[in-house]
Formats: sequence, structure tokens, C-alpha cells
Amino acid sequence: MNKRAQSAMARGTAVLIVLSVTGGCLLQDHPATGGRPEDHQQCVTPLKKIPLNVSLGGISTTGDGSLFGVAGVFGVICVFNNQGEVIWKKEGVAGRHNLFLDEGAVFLAGSYNKEEPWKSTIIKFDSEGNILWERQTGSIGLDGLAATPDGSFIAVGARDEQEKGHVKLFDQDGNELWDHQIDGRVETVAVSKSGYVVAGPRDRNIYVYDCHGDLGFKYFANSFLDCQDTAISPDESYFLFGSENEYLNCYTLQGSLLWQREVPSLCNIRISVDGEYIVVGTAESTLFLFDKNGTNLWSKKVTDAFFVNEVAISDHAEYIAVNVEVGSFIPRLYVAVYDRQGNFLWQYEGCQPFMAIAISGDGHYLAAGNSNFLVLFDNFQAIKEYESSECAKNKSHLRFFLAVFHAL
Repeated sequence: MNKRAQSAMARGTAVLIVLSVTGGCLLQDHPATGGRPEDHQQCVTPLKKIPLNVSLGGISTTGDGSLFGVAGVFGVICVFNNQGEVIWKKEGVAGRHNLFLDEGAVFLAGSYNKEEPWKSTIIKFDSEGNILWERQTGSIGLDGLAATPDGSFIAVGARDEQEKGHVKLFDQDGNELWDHQIDGRVETVAVSKSGYVVAGPRDRNIYVYDCHGDLGFKYFANSFLDCQDTAISPDESYFLFGSENEYLNCYTLQGSLLWQREVPSLCNIRISVDGEYIVVGTAESTLFLFDKNGTNLWSKKVTDAFFVNEVAISDHAEYIAVNVEVGSFIPRLYVAVYDRQGNFLWQYEGCQPFMAIAISGDGHYLAAGNSNFLVLFDNFQAIKEYESSECAKNKSHLRFFLAVFHAL
């Protein structure tokens, strides 16, 4: 037998070993569930698993993770503590947007009136769920919502009866400071501590307004994706947006270019509280970590789906949580957690895609939701549990055999 044949046979043997290991793991982990795990077959144990149909992007949390706000479909909104106990609940009032403000003292939610469902509003609640104020934002739906951590400024993207987009800025008492009409739906808004507002509507432009509503900067981003995102650094030294479906742009709020990097079409941007780290989820299955100067610290494919739909980070990006699909024919659906170095830490499988994820500022608590359940985790406990689980051992074996395969 010549060397080429020997090499081919060796590679074939390695493939069979890899397949038997991975296939064996799948069958062993899920013996009678049709590829979907029961709780006792998971590699990590949640603090609480609550039946709830969670809206897309409909989870927020306080910095210490003591509270999680969750928007369900059909207008349900709930506030839980991190053990899954209900603090308060409202029905028939909420949309998918919700934010904790002022360290959990108040809660802001995009809403609709169940008696007038064509009317969209924002509602500010106190810590016990009492309504402090409600303001109408549009006549069809609330498309974007952002606020400063203390709630002093609230930015809204909404639509009117003619389907025209509007960017609006409110103060903490619900007073409307200004309103600008834009041709496209305004599904992306960000607001800074001084009241600068960045809006990314469907007309493919990026707009920057100051707190008085004066347009200071406009950029033709020429992006065709509706899921385009934007973000402002907490110290206002820069803001980020995508363009031409291939660039991540970093500008000052006054319109000066700081840097530009080639990045596939992006749908999620997150900035750490100190502004040092930037996490980007793309429409090409890839997760990126940059520093504030645009240095690409790492990038990796994290899902077999096209879109990294949900990205959540702790305050200093020590922990990064994303939604994951593995496989294409019958995909397996996870929430997965990485550290700041890009190392995989743990994952939890669901029967439906996880379309909402939030992690506390200190990285201690995490919540993920899909159309079946809200699942709450102690992230630190999950890391330790996964390290000692069979899942971690099987993953280590798989990496070894893949390394052998590539070396042949």
C-alpha cells in the first residue's frame, strides 16, 4: 500500500472515530427524546425554568442581576428576582421592549393599549409595578427604545398612521423634548448620557441628533439589513454602526471617523461599560471582540445559523452570551456562554431558539427565553458544573480527535 493510500485510510479511520465519538455523545446524551433533552440530561442546571412565551429581545436585568424584566407575547410583562419568583406582573399592556433604570428603582416598557391596539406608548413603572406615567409614541407600533441608565433621557423609534418613521426624545418625566420624521421605520436607536441620539432607520442612513434635536451628522450606510444595530460608548467618546454590509465604523458624535474595520453584515453591537471592549454579532454566524481602538482581539464562528440574533455581555465583557444553532437539518438550539478570551464556558439546550438573553453586569446571573420557557441561571455555578460534566469531557475528546484528523 502506497503512502497516499495509507494516509487516506488513516484519515478515514479518524473520521469514523470522530463520528462515533460525536454520534455516541448525541445518542448517549439524548437516548429517547428525539434529539431534545430533558432537564436531567442537561450539562448545567438552571435556577428556575418558568413556562413563558418570551418576546424577541424581551429580557432586561439590573446591574447586580437581582431583577429580570421579561416581556411575553400577548402583552404580558413580568418582573422576577434571580431565583424566578414573581415580584409583579401586568397583562395586556406590554410590547417586547423593556429596560430597568436607576438601578432597578423604575422599569420602562414599550406598550400598547389593549382597547386601542393601534396605539403605541411607553410606560414608566415604579419598583412595585405601579404606573408613574404613560406617553403615546406612535399610532402603529414601537420599533426602537433606548434610555440612559438613570433614565434622564429616553429615545424612541415609532411610526405614525402613514407608516412614516419618527425619532423622539423624552426626559425622565415623560416630557417630549423633540420629534423628527424620517421616511423609514426606526428600529435602531441609541442615546448617550448628554442626550445625543443615534438612529438607524430603514432609509439606510445613520442620523445623529443632539439633545435639542439638531441634526449634527448624517451618513449613508447603504445597509439592506433591517436588523442593523448601533451603539454609543458610555463616555460618549465614540459610536458604532455598520455600513455597506461589510464594515464596522467608529465615529465621534461630532462626525469624525476614528476607524473602520471589515466585518460581515452586523446585527448586534454591545459596548462594555468602560468603553474598552466591543462585541459584534454578525449575519454570517460570526462573533467578534474588538478593543476600543478597533483591534480585532478574536473572532469565531459560533452558530450554524446565519444570524447571531442575541448577544448579551457583562459590564467588562468578562462573559458573552449568544444564541446558537448547531446543525442544519434538525438544528440543536442553545444559549452559549464564552469568556473575554473567546473560550467556550457552557451551554444549555432548548426545544426552540433562544431569542432573548440578558446577563447581569457582574456576570453572576443570566436569563434566556424562547417561545416555551424562561430559564434563569447562576453563571458562576454553571461554569463549575459544566467543567466537571460529561459534556466537557466529550468536547475535550472531540477536540483531540479533530486535531489528530487535521494532522494526518
